[in-house]
Amino acid sequence: MIVRDIHPLTFKDVRNEVWRARAKFPEGKRQTRLLMDALVEEVGELAKARLEHGPKSEQAYTEASHVACVAFRMMEEMGYTPKVRPKKGRGK
Repeated sequence: MIVRDIHPLTFKDVRNEVWRARAKFPEGKRQTRLLMDALVEEVGELAKARLEHGPKSEQAYTEASHVACVAFRMMEEMGYTPKVRPKKGRGK
C-alpha cells in the first residue's frame, strides 16, 4: 500500500483555521462542550458543499478544513493529555 504524504498547505490551512476559530471562540469550559455540536454542523456543511459544488471544489476543501479544525480542537481542548510516545517510522 502506498501512503501519500500530507501536503504542507493542508497543514497550513488547518492551522490557520484553528487560529481563526480560537480567536473567534476562545478555549474554555463552556466552549469545549460546544465542540461536538460544531463538528456535526461542519460535517453537514461539508456534505452540502460536496453535493452542490463537487468533491474536488474549493468549497468542499474549505468545509473539510473546518471539520479538521474542530476535530483538532477537540483533541487539544477536551482535557485529555497525550503521553509522549517513542518516535516510530512514518506510517507506523
